[in-house]
Amino acid sequence: MSNFDKKLEKAENYYKKKHYKEALRICDKVLAKQYNNEKALELEGEIFYKLGKIDEAILNWKINAEYNNNPTAKMRLAETDKSTKEKALSYDNFNTISSDTLQAELAAILAAQEAEAKEKEAKEQEAKERQAKEAEAREKEAREKQAKKAEAREKEAREKQAKEAEAREKEAREKQAKEAEAREKEAREKQAKEAEAREKEAREKQAKEAEAKEKEANIKQSTNTDTTEKENTEATPTNSDNTDKVESNKKKTSNKNRNIAIAVACGVVVVLAAYSGVKYYSNKNDAPQKQEQQVNEQTKELPADFNNSLTKAVNDKNYEDLYNLLSEAKGLTIPADDEKIYSEATKLMQDNGVQSFYDAGLKDMKDKKYEDALNNLNKAYAFCDGTYLQPHIIYFMGAANAGLNKPEDAVKYYKEYLEKFPHSDMYTPEILYKLAEYYNGTGNKEEAKKYAQHIENSYPSSPYYNDTIKDILYK
Repeated sequence: MSNFDKKLEKAENYYKKKHYKEALRICDKVLAKQYNNEKALELEGEIFYKLGKIDEAILNWKINAEYNNNPTAKMRLAETDKSTKEKALSYDNFNTISSDTLQAELAAILAAQEAEAKEKEAKEQEAKERQAKEAEAREKEAREKQAKKAEAREKEAREKQAKEAEAREKEAREKQAKEAEAREKEAREKQAKEAEAREKEAREKQAKEAEAKEKEANIKQSTNTDTTEKENTEATPTNSDNTDKVESNKKKTSNKNRNIAIAVACGVVVVLAAYSGVKYYSNKNDAPQKQEQQVNEQTKELPADFNNSLTKAVNDKNYEDLYNLLSEAKGLTIPADDEKIYSEATKLMQDNGVQSFYDAGLKDMKDKKYEDALNNLNKAYAFCDGTYLQPHIIYFMGAANAGLNKPEDAVKYYKEYLEKFPHSDMYTPEILYKLAEYYNGTGNKEEAKKYAQHIENSYPSSPYYNDTIKDILYK
């Protein structure tokens, strides 16, 4: 490859990149040494054409067509109208075209193009920045949307878990109740059969003893009768006397037999009474202690209309009245006449009242009415021991206090939850996180680290094991 070819290849690269000034400079150098170089003339003509310098382009095409028979130059000349060619090739025009003028014009054109290119580049850069900001805004919006969806899914999952746990606990309670009822029924039937067997055995024993006594009495009576008849024969009594004696003996025998039967019946009654007493004592062996405790207990009395009020509240399923009446009765001695309705009311409150107050409290929590929520949850809390709702109620008691900006009260319920439900994962990670944050905020670093360490050990995959917890542990 010749030196000209290398230079012209470089000029073509400049041309492709629209660096026309650099490309023209190389073409001028080549044409200064070889004025009719075909490649240099062809490239220069195309540059003039691109820059709108038609007169200079026509002169270039004319030279290249005549000297080199260049097809591109011929095509360009053929496409140009006659008047334009004549003007470009006229003597006057030829004299006006000088190297300095051409270079100045080219410089101006190239400067304008360069300014236009810079302006275009600036606009493109501005558009890119705008697109980047829009993309960042869209990405941020998408992240926030995803976070909200994730939060909603997590909330839905917690509610679903709570419902499933509630269903499982309810099913377990019903199963336990049925099993307990079946065991109790079986025990009652067994006791009844055993009692019946003992009673039957006692009756048979008494019957045999009565039969033996009656037989013995009959034998004795028969002996007495024989002796009497012998005496009567010897005394030759009248028929009337004989009849009276026989009747007298019959009455004696009848009275004796009746006395034996009464004795047997009394024996059976005594046996049954003894059995019933033993059975009652075995089932009520703590009654004396209970009565003694009630006697010794110094309390005020219930209102006179307590039974009627409680009965009405139960029938109406008025949980507010039930709560007030049962709360009033706490610590008081319940009269025997009121025990049945008191038991029924307590069961209704635990089965349905707790659920009603919990639902109301949960709705208040969603509406951020924390005072109302705490009021309803407190009522549920008073009777929730042993129910499936107990862990949920304790958790939301803490959350409601937190909503009221009462962190100390919130902490009290969070700790109660951990103490009573140490093996439940339902709210544990969240509660540990809140306790770690609370103690870290109060400056109790040791206590904060204790709860943070619990999260790291037990819930490393939880979203609550985050930078906040790691900072508490390791900063």
